[in-house]
Amino acid sequence: MDEKLRNNFGLEFASGYADGSIRIRNCDKGTCETTLNGHKGAMTALRYNKLGSLLASGSKDNDVILCDVVGEAGLFRLRGHHD
Repeated sequence: MDEKLRNNFGLEFASGYADGSIRIRNCDKGTCETTLNGHKGAMTALRYNKLGSLLASGSKDNDVILCDVVGEAGLFRLRGHHD
């Protein structure tokens, strides 16, 4: 599962994995910029806000987490989300 964003740093994308981690990668540099952890199940949804500063993620653990991508920190966790 991937979510792409073009920002001042080039083309970045977030990829969600079965272990619940999210990796933010920079396509121009070819590097993994950061890894976000917090989910306990496989990723099912990722979406950046318009500015690219926030990333919402959903997983099979039924939680939705809103992360500050710049600060590399989770801001909010919504527990028990179903469809």
